[in-house]
Amino acid sequence: MLEKEILIIDDGSAELVEPLLKNQLDLKTHNIRIVRNKNNIGIYASLKRALNETTTKYVHLGSSNDEIKPKFFKNHIRELERNNQAAFSFGDPGVYHEKKGRYSEFYLNLAKDIQYFSPEQFLRLYRKTPFHIGSNTAVHRTECLREIGFLADLELYADWFIIYFLAFSKGCAYLPGVQTYYTIHSNAYSEKQKMRNNSDLVIKYFHYAKSMNRDVYESYRSAGFISAFPLKEVIFALRDPEVLMMVTFRSFFICLVRNVWHFITECIPVSVRNVLRYIFAKRSKLEIS
Repeated sequence: MLEKEILIIDDGSAELVEPLLKNQLDLKTHNIRIVRNKNNIGIYASLKRALNETTTKYVHLGSSNDEIKPKFFKNHIRELERNNQAAFSFGDPGVYHEKKGRYSEFYLNLAKDIQYFSPEQFLRLYRKTPFHIGSNTAVHRTECLREIGFLADLELYADWFIIYFLAFSKGCAYLPGVQTYYTIHSNAYSEKQKMRNNSDLVIKYFHYAKSMNRDVYESYRSAGFISAFPLKEVIFALRDPEVLMMVTFRSFFICLVRNVWHFITECIPVSVRNVLRYIFAKRSKLEIS
């Protein structure tokens, strides 16, 4: 039986979290441990502390308002126990729109069944059909996370760095299907950050990659990963030579297409988006097999 724990970071809140929870449930029975920061250090530094504090074999970095299906952990941990090569497992993303009261499911269609992608396979797949891995869909091996650490100064791109750095260096397992839902609401901290010009974070991202593993840095370039970032941030980040090295005509064109696609998605039914994704993913699977 694997050790289970819900680790809550009280980020220096004015009202202590632990007494509030103790009034509602037995923390020990529910495997809940609370760690308090003396001062408010922010969400990303708190996530870094959580990674250092955890004692479990596997870690899920989730938000407090995520919805998780009952068999999510069982399915992902079973696959990670079966496949020692995978640094993490992930699934298809789901979104709950709080204002509209609507659930949306987005199928990546990377494989019909559970499949492990080696770093080489992941590179070829991403190059053919770029896709986003939601951090709330993933379960990580704690030891793999600790090898690279949680880079808090990357802020909203810190979880991206973990996921894709591990995918390009160690490989990962894909479990088809939506088992978690990310909640979109107007007061979300990440949504406010997206309104800024985060080009400095893009620059830091690739500097970290190059300093930590040159092969992974080259994989980012070969995959055209620069297209994952907003076009505005990419343009401003081109002042840095490491970012400039990431850009090819192909990757810049894909970045433009992805940004235009993101802009018009609100006008396209989810069902249509999933059909288009299926067509592109099927083509890519044929080409990398």
